[in-house]
Amino acid sequence: MSHFEEVKTEYTDPELVVEAIKEAFPFIESVEVASDFEYNGSTVVCRGYHGDTATHFGKNPIKIVARTNNKYDLGFALAPDGTYQLVADWGGYGYGFLANSEVKDAIAGDRLSTESQLAKQNDDYTTQQITDAMRNYPSRQQAVMGMLSRGYTLAVAKECVRVDPNLAGYAVNEIKVTIGENESGQLQAEHEIELVQSSIVGSYI
Repeated sequence: MSHFEEVKTEYTDPELVVEAIKEAFPFIESVEVASDFEYNGSTVVCRGYHGDTATHFGKNPIKIVARTNNKYDLGFALAPDGTYQLVADWGGYGYGFLANSEVKDAIAGDRLSTESQLAKQNDDYTTQQITDAMRNYPSRQQAVMGMLSRGYTLAVAKECVRVDPNLAGYAVNEIKVTIGENESGQLQAEHEIELVQSSIVGSYI
């Protein structure tokens, strides 16, 4: 029985998916990309439970795979609508992508950053109130998706700077984090990105 699960995304640019992986998880050993991005074209292999592998999720071909040191990968399967859906064997504490020690460290770092931002934005919070609020920190899988989403947003912003002649000389800078709640009541970080040219601050994205 397959342990692979799919998580829906709205990512549409394969090059930016690769950049998002690098932004979110600098510890990833390598990213393997299919030789073409045609729906019926080439695929790459995603590794999962006890050596299980997959080149497709359902009929959707896996086109991008981020390799990890514990042999549980993040794959991205191309859907008919042109989006790349994340495919992984998430596992638990003993196996799977989420059992990778570097993934655990990344999630722990994100959690500490969220708690720190929460405290800064709510000076009147008591220690107990912060502790209570942090109970709404998202699940480990959702935390990973949040980090990937942030990485994709940064990658999109950097690509805009690269290709738009009106933004020549600007650089992307992530400067402000706001902690709020999503529709499920879980904590959610919103990252404001600005464009900076020398010492001149540009506009927010």
